[in-house]
Amino acid sequence: MSATPVNEIKLVSSATVNGGNFTSLPPLKTTVAKVTAFHPAPTVAQAQQKLRIEAAKVGADAVIGVNVTGIQVCPLSWGCRHATGTPVKFTN
Repeated sequence: MSATPVNEIKLVSSATVNGGNFTSLPPLKTTVAKVTAFHPAPTVAQAQQKLRIEAAKVGADAVIGVNVTGIQVCPLSWGCRHATGTPVKFTN
């Protein structure tokens, strides 16, 4: 588990953070989905939060190159969003 609290893990779309002082971890891909066609579509914030949770599990301080897709029809769901990025651990 990360020493950085989940809600403090930085998500950035750029390829660098912390002045480039970091070690990259294996890339992450997460999905958030609607339960049924009648449920609301998953939000960008929900996809970002799931990415933070997965990053915390691998001990990351931030995630770089973050991309969150628009709503798509996915297997077993009427609507989902994918979030991807590379988790990083800060070095000093």
